[in-house]
Amino acid sequence: HAARALFTANKNSEALPHLTEALKYEPDDFMLLFMAGQVLHQMGEAGKALVPLEKALTVTPPEGNALDAARSLLHELIIVTYEVGNADACAGYVDKMLTLDPADPLANKCKNKVGFLRRKNRESEMLKKLVQ
Repeated sequence: HAARALFTANKNSEALPHLTEALKYEPDDFMLLFMAGQVLHQMGEAGKALVPLEKALTVTPPEGNALDAARSLLHELIIVTYEVGNADACAGYVDKMLTLDPADPLANKCKNKVGFLRRKNRESEMLKKLVQ
């Protein structure tokens, strides 16, 4: 409860230890995993945020609002994977979101951006090879 209260109050650095502790007792709790990912992302730890966010995909979302929970999780995964430059993972999450809702604005916007990210990644790889 403390983690949720601190998360809601935007006190991420204070919420994280409580989330970590709660996850020791409930490692398959969708909301705890989702909050941990969001907190890490908001703290600038996008790469670390992927661990709990991707695990949240493997557990059952809360009853009653499963579709909204899945949509929110996929949105977060789209944003985080794009930020860390993982075009393939981002494209996969975009595709999953578009399967749920073909008109989803974020997924449709990011679908175009993923192509740009892939080109950027290829250019970086080419430059690395040229420098070696």
